[in-house]
Amino acid sequence: MNKILRLSFIAVMALVCGTMSAQTELLENGGFETWEDGVATNWESSNSASSAKVSQSTDARTGEFAILVKSDAKYNKRLAYKELNLKAGTYKMSFYAKGGQVRPGYAISVNGTIDSNAGYKYDKYITLSATEWTLVEYEFTLEAPTTINLVVMNPKSNSKTKYTATDAIIDDFSLTTTNGGIDGTVAPPLDITNTPETAYTVAKAFELIEAGQGLKAKVYVKGKISAITEVETENFFNATYNISDNGTTEGQQLIVYHGKYIGGANFESDDQINIGDEVIVYGQLVNFKGKYEINSNNQIYSINGVTAGVQNITVEQNVNAPAFNLAGQRVNAAYKGIVVKNGKKFLNK
Repeated sequence: MNKILRLSFIAVMALVCGTMSAQTELLENGGFETWEDGVATNWESSNSASSAKVSQSTDARTGEFAILVKSDAKYNKRLAYKELNLKAGTYKMSFYAKGGQVRPGYAISVNGTIDSNAGYKYDKYITLSATEWTLVEYEFTLEAPTTINLVVMNPKSNSKTKYTATDAIIDDFSLTTTNGGIDGTVAPPLDITNTPETAYTVAKAFELIEAGQGLKAKVYVKGKISAITEVETENFFNATYNISDNGTTEGQQLIVYHGKYIGGANFESDDQINIGDEVIVYGQLVNFKGKYEINSNNQIYSINGVTAGVQNITVEQNVNAPAFNLAGQRVNAAYKGIVVKNGKKFLNK
């Protein structure tokens, strides 16, 4: 009888231990073997969690590929997995890495937006080997169903600790749980892409920024220049200016930050844009510390209806031919801007 009870106890304990040790893998492409258009499948967020430049690396721990996460001396950069809706439970993320330092963690996404102050949860900094793979592990608990992005910070340089920012290579990423799991599926990222013909108004751009979804995409926004902060023509050849729907400084002002001229050309003179010009700008919408902007690396698509090629127009020297502005009004030789002569557009500077 005692033997039977003892065997029964052992069987029960084996079943319990087996259940407790059962780990459910939640990630797809944790080995970074699948890529498309320079991005590892699933390894890009639709919110601000992804911030690092990445590339495919053949220095893999297993398989053919790993992911290289570029560093930046001035800014922390993050590798992020796509949004996951997770049940309450305890989770363990692990991966192998080499390089300088990494810091594992996760970001809490609420309606497609991450709070820059409280939304990121990190473990300690991990010092890596430049040549050997280091196993990095981080366990965290969610008290309620939560939408998160797994993130790995590649930290900036630190003069106090004498750390120099270094590229990191990561492979064999895993997220497991024994008592949690996927809570449904995350809806596909909102697609806000549009065309020049369907360019958003400034008011609509404000709505999109406030909604905080789909902002990874570049879009076209139409407005009138209401203020010009700077046209820089010595080093970076870009301009910062405001656009509004009514062309005045009253009401909503969308900042066009460090943008290029038509077609991505450099700004070469202050008078290439003027207050009152109607522009269509192509770029990425962003809420930068409470300021609604079209982020840097934007460019003008058109000015007052004129599109690509304006930046290369030759200055017209024939002052005898009648000249007209784009509104059809006749102008004299002193007029600065785009003029029409003999059916052709020219730029008087």
